[in-house]
Amino acid sequence: MHSQRTVMTVASGAGIASAFLPWASIGMLSVAGTDGGDGILVIALFAVALIAGLVGSKNDPLGSGARTTCLLVGVIGAGIGIMKYVQISDVSGGRGAFSIHANPGAGLYMMIGAGVALLVGAWRKPTSPLVGPPTAPPPSTPSA
Repeated sequence: MHSQRTVMTVASGAGIASAFLPWASIGMLSVAGTDGGDGILVIALFAVALIAGLVGSKNDPLGSGARTTCLLVGVIGAGIGIMKYVQISDVSGGRGAFSIHANPGAGLYMMIGAGVALLVGAWRKPTSPLVGPPTAPPPSTPSA
């Protein structure tokens, strides 16, 4: 499989998995992305990038349509992750011993990382398809 396609499929899989991990925690309680509607959106979004990475010849880099799709998914996925991170970081309440503070979870970090990986992997345009190892030039014959 072409290295660009490998990056796209691994990053998309990580983005899908991020929806099932905790997005926020307050003390011993945690909330996964799939506990709300945004997790389903994230799964669908990264599934589109996964399909774009798997369609076509496995030994060739992504075509322009698939690259554009992965770029958009990367921007939107990382954007959702950053937006949720800011929202969760701002949650606090109470005073003294009764104060609470929400902490972002591993799922958000994974979603942001997957979005950035898709963005960087799709942005880089490969120059040629994956080929075998280089071969030595044929031996030259001496001229008389």
